[in-house]
Amino acid sequence: EEAVDTTTTEAPVTTVVTTTATPVTLPEGAIAWQIDTVHAKPGQTGVQVPVYIIDQNGVNLPIGGAQFRITNEDGVSYVSSTGSDAYGVSIVDNPETREYAFASSGDAAITGADKANVVILTFDIPDTASGEYPVTFDKSFFYVSSIDGLNMSDRILTFDGAIIIDPETTTTTEPVATTTTTTEEPAATTTTTAEEPAVTTTTEEPAA
Repeated sequence: EEAVDTTTTEAPVTTVVTTTATPVTLPEGAIAWQIDTVHAKPGQTGVQVPVYIIDQNGVNLPIGGAQFRITNEDGVSYVSSTGSDAYGVSIVDNPETREYAFASSGDAAITGADKANVVILTFDIPDTASGEYPVTFDKSFFYVSSIDGLNMSDRILTFDGAIIIDPETTTTTEPVATTTTTTEEPAATTTTTAEEPAVTTTTEEPAA
C-alpha cells in the first residue's frame, strides 16, 4: 500500500503574531516608532502590521502632528490603514503614494503611550508569496511637528519591520503495516476398531 500525503490548510485569519523586538536604547527625551515584524502564510488575507510607539522611559512626547510614508517590498498587497489609536486622532492616508498624516484636532498637543499603535497597516498575501518582505519608513518623507508647527522629527526615531511568510506544513501519514496470523487447529482423528466375532468349534465324541 502506498503512503498517503495529507495536506492541512488553515483558513485565513487576521490574528497578528508579533516577534520579539530587539531592545533599543533611545536618546534622552526621544521616543521611537517601530514597524512590527509579523508572520503570515501564503494566501492569507487581512494580515495586520502595527506601527507602535517605543517609550520605555516614559517621555510621553507631545506632538502637534505628523506626515510620513511607509512602503513595502513588492510581493505582498497593501490594503488599508487604521488609526491612530496612540494619538486619538484619525489618520488620512493616500493608498497610491502610501503617505499618511494626522494632527491634533485642537490647540493642545497629543501624546502616545508606550506600545500604543500609531497606525495599523493591513495586507493580503498572494498564494505564491515566500520569504521575507520588508516594510520600511521612507527616511526622506518623515516630518513631525510641535503644536506650534516647529520641526521635531529628530525626537522620534524610526525602525523598520517585515512580513515573514511561513511555508505551508504538509503532514505525511505512513500506512500501518498489519500482520494477520492464521492458526489452524489439527483435525481430530477418530480410530474405530472392529472386533471379529469369535468362532467356537464343538467336537462330539462318537457313541459307544
